[in-house]
Amino acid sequence: MNLWFEQQINEVRKYTNRPIVVRPHPRNPIGLNVKRWKDVSYKLPKRDLNTIDDTDFKEILKNAWAVINYSSNPAMMAVFNGIPVFVSEASLSYDVGNTKLGLINDPVMPDRTQWANKLAYTEWWPDEIQKGLPWIRIKKRLMEKYLK
Repeated sequence: MNLWFEQQINEVRKYTNRPIVVRPHPRNPIGLNVKRWKDVSYKLPKRDLNTIDDTDFKEILKNAWAVINYSSNPAMMAVFNGIPVFVSEASLSYDVGNTKLGLINDPVMPDRTQWANKLAYTEWWPDEIQKGLPWIRIKKRLMEKYLK
């Protein structure tokens, strides 16, 4: 994992001097010495105790220019929040992501509608859809987000 982070940092530094925050998976802390690079910091995820498995990643996204992620949920969260992602082919966000870090200053931001539809099609069982459970859940989250 350390090697992957090092490779990403070195590649990004070829194209930009933007600050980089290295945030490992909550269950996989790393031992990377980020002081080797200018404007690179390390942030351990903080668990949100009000949820089952969430962390403070939403807070990190508020200041993010882009997210570089191999294949896990943070890329999807970034896309949902309108932040460009740089991902591998293994990522569920590959269809709406960037794969070349050379685009870090001008990332591609494709329409997310079809991608989001494909994700939604795999999330619910037919009987749950018939009961209206997806809309109930989505409506609740929309209300929480936009009525604060």
